[in-house]
Amino acid sequence: MQNEDEKPTSNAAIGSVALAIAGLFIFGIYAGLVAVGLGFYAKDQVEKGHGKGLKTAMAGIWGGTAVAALSLVAILSAPPPPPAAAPAPLADTWPGLVQHYVDKIWK
Repeated sequence: MQNEDEKPTSNAAIGSVALAIAGLFIFGIYAGLVAVGLGFYAKDQVEKGHGKGLKTAMAGIWGGTAVAALSLVAILSAPPPPPAAAPAPLADTWPGLVQHYVDKIWK
């Protein structure tokens, strides 16, 4: 068995922190949620003795949680889109014009 100093840092833990940082700039809520999941996976692997990086995994979990929460707040606090334009009156459309002239001729 390897000594604790010889064990490499978990790649999943490093990936979790990297995703949390990347989530600040792109794909916020998705990257944050994946960072949290990857952080929990890395934490589980480190606790089983497959490498080191427990603090890195925890940083990924907390960072991913913060990124996902900030993204959700930003999405929910965005102003609503402007109302859609009213549909054109029937007489301003091609079928409406045809109907108008047909009614005019037949009356």
